[in-house]
Amino acid sequence: MEVLKIAQDAEASLRQIGVVLAKNQVLAARILKAANSVLYSGPPVSNLTSAMMRIGLSGLKQLVCVYSFQCKVARRHEYQHVLERYWIESVASAVAADGIARARHADIQLPFLAALVHDIGRPIALTILADLRRDHLNFRKADEAAILKLVELVHGRLGGLVAARWKLPRELQETMIYHHEAVIYKGAARELVLTIAGADAFVGRIGVGGQPEQQFSADAYKVFRELGLDRSHIEGIVRPVRERADQLAGLMG
Repeated sequence: MEVLKIAQDAEASLRQIGVVLAKNQVLAARILKAANSVLYSGPPVSNLTSAMMRIGLSGLKQLVCVYSFQCKVARRHEYQHVLERYWIESVASAVAADGIARARHADIQLPFLAALVHDIGRPIALTILADLRRDHLNFRKADEAAILKLVELVHGRLGGLVAARWKLPRELQETMIYHHEAVIYKGAARELVLTIAGADAFVGRIGVGGQPEQQFSADAYKVFRELGLDRSHIEGIVRPVRERADQLAGLMG
């Protein structure tokens, strides 16, 4: 909850984030590792303060959110390979949402966070179903394709329930529930829901996580038009998404 508050606070400082990191040595170590990675060029840094200065306030907010939410849903089970794909797709979606926001000269923090967590229902649903397969005979008969189909059917509503339980902002709750219905959604969070739907379209287009590349759908182009994205914007977002998503995902180990 502290991380979420900081990520949404436009006035948050490096010092405030440092206070949170000081409470969690694992998180602090990951930030230090990130600062010394290919994402951030420069000589090696050996202390948290230097790492935070190198990454910068905006990047630090994003990394802390990425690591915190990964820890929140991480639990090993038989569908670990699917969890890893879900995670890479979420990171790629966050990078794409960041690109969309920048192209529109909009705030980048909320779109990045919303894209990162909008599919949180998927790993949670998958973990619940893995437990059911382990403990109940009827579920042991279900193959992976059937399990994944169930995940896709329930993850939006489940994500909304989890978001409400965590007391996340209403905008994030709406995004979790309605991101697959963005074109017809007319609620107060429409701009954010459209942004996340657009980000997901970019993820599908580049084929993240070993998935086949997909052409943009008619609905995706409707989303882009409403967001004011033209062909040059779209091409400018597609190119860096895979590279930066792969770099961020590489820091998750």
